[in-house]
Amino acid sequence: MQKISRRFVKSYVSARASDPLIGRTIPQQQRIITEKFPDREIYVFHSTKSRANFEDFEVRTNQIAAGFLAAGLKPGECIGIWSPNHEEWIETQFAAAKAGLVLVNVNPSYKSAELAYVLKMCGIRALVSDTFYNRQPYEEILAKTLIDNPQLSTQLKFVSYIGQNFDELAGVRTFSFDNFRSDQDSSHINEVENIIASLLIERGSCNRALIKFTSGTTGSPKGATLSHHNILNNAMQSSSSERLLTTEDDVILVNTPFYHCFGCVMANLFMLTRGCKLVIPAPTFNAEVGLDAAQAEGATVWYGTPTMFVDLLASPRRSSFVAPQEGIRGLMAGSICPEQLLRDLDQHYNCKVFVAYGTTENSPITFMTTNESTFKQRTTTVGCVMPHTEAKLVDTEHGKTVEMGEKGEICIRGPCVFKGYFNEPEKTAEVVDEDGWYHTGDLATMDESGYVKIVGRAKDMIIRGGENIYPAEVESFLLKHPAVVDAQVVGVPSKRLGEEVAAYVRLASGAELTADELKQYGFENMTHWKVPKYIKVVEEYPLTVTGKIRKVELRENAKNDFKLDI
Repeated sequence: MQKISRRFVKSYVSARASDPLIGRTIPQQQRIITEKFPDREIYVFHSTKSRANFEDFEVRTNQIAAGFLAAGLKPGECIGIWSPNHEEWIETQFAAAKAGLVLVNVNPSYKSAELAYVLKMCGIRALVSDTFYNRQPYEEILAKTLIDNPQLSTQLKFVSYIGQNFDELAGVRTFSFDNFRSDQDSSHINEVENIIASLLIERGSCNRALIKFTSGTTGSPKGATLSHHNILNNAMQSSSSERLLTTEDDVILVNTPFYHCFGCVMANLFMLTRGCKLVIPAPTFNAEVGLDAAQAEGATVWYGTPTMFVDLLASPRRSSFVAPQEGIRGLMAGSICPEQLLRDLDQHYNCKVFVAYGTTENSPITFMTTNESTFKQRTTTVGCVMPHTEAKLVDTEHGKTVEMGEKGEICIRGPCVFKGYFNEPEKTAEVVDEDGWYHTGDLATMDESGYVKIVGRAKDMIIRGGENIYPAEVESFLLKHPAVVDAQVVGVPSKRLGEEVAAYVRLASGAELTADELKQYGFENMTHWKVPKYIKVVEEYPLTVTGKIRKVELRENAKNDFKLDI
């Protein structure tokens, strides 16, 4: 049972754990779990029927790591992965760690401007990319990005396409990812071993493992840098007997994208710390395929946002699905689990939901319900603080810890706190204080049991189906349209997604622009889930007496201005 230290007057809590912290890097942990379970299946990609066991995966990622070095990459450099959930994604993640590279998770929905920003910000030296999936023409977007940003042609050492082999692209060497899976020169294999050994000496506490970009309140995304120590320990504690109760006998249904920490940490590193098996239904979420995969592979743990679980319940496949007698554990993050959703999952899938809360900057999980959490705690809170972690709620004006039950900003301290925003020390200092507390910007209350209830967001972030969207970022994109002179973006309620994006725009004098035209502009220039579902052209905005725009009033107006899904 987790031991929690509480102060009943102030909103502060800390938690110890029965499991000690891991002082290893990802490659060392992979070796340990492979030696323990060499013949066990590590994953299955349901749509391609591709399977691997731990021993196969160890050998293959050694070869790929050596291939990265042979292609000219050096330890400490950044390699980007731009793709939905393909087998090459997970291979790249673990091979990059073995080669001493820093993995940059590039959102697979990014358009040209967003891709260019990330490539330049991190100085990415190589990119593993899909070619075309769903509505996303990766090759075409990359070609445009290189033409518009010619300096990237000298920065990138290569682009490796998944399953394809193309001619040189705007001066950048291109080849198929399959090239990395072939036998590599022994000198590069030996170099990989030397890199792994040198990383072990530092015990992983300072080694960068990945950079995950988060939306920025000023319109520019920030690259949160996470170490081996950060993410391995977060995976270990989240999967422990004090939380999700994960063992080597579990089969995890991974509905979430790898580029999110929910995928690359909470799934991919669970298998590394516990020896469990992953089932990846499809490159992107599909409820019917997900249920088919869960049934075929006997999934015991299901991952998803509330929206994904809603879709699993709405699927026609539900009527023929046979839930295992021992039940299913669901890990849900992204927003609070509604009471009826919890009841429906229990009734139709024999699924007990564990609710989690966190941020990319916290590796990601900081609060989570337990096996002993009550129905009320699972539907009204995000659980209690993770082992080895401290949390407090502070007054946003003075920074003082608030009284128990009072509203305050969530602050976190512990091994989960990230290493900072890549090459942006000033922005890091804005969220991590001199005592090591990370300020989340989220507002909450804490009860005497240490359970935390989210009550708002200090910076107006919108959470749409588990995706974080900052209004300022969307506003900056809309303002690039020549007909738009002002844009105000707010979150509005949605029954299915939790929130949707709504925009109120003012047009230039004499300009004509319809809502549909502006949406199309958005789909062509930014990630699709950031594009406002609701758009209204207005002549003016409601203002405060000091001339500031009253976004609270815009949210209220939206109830009458749009046909909301509520």
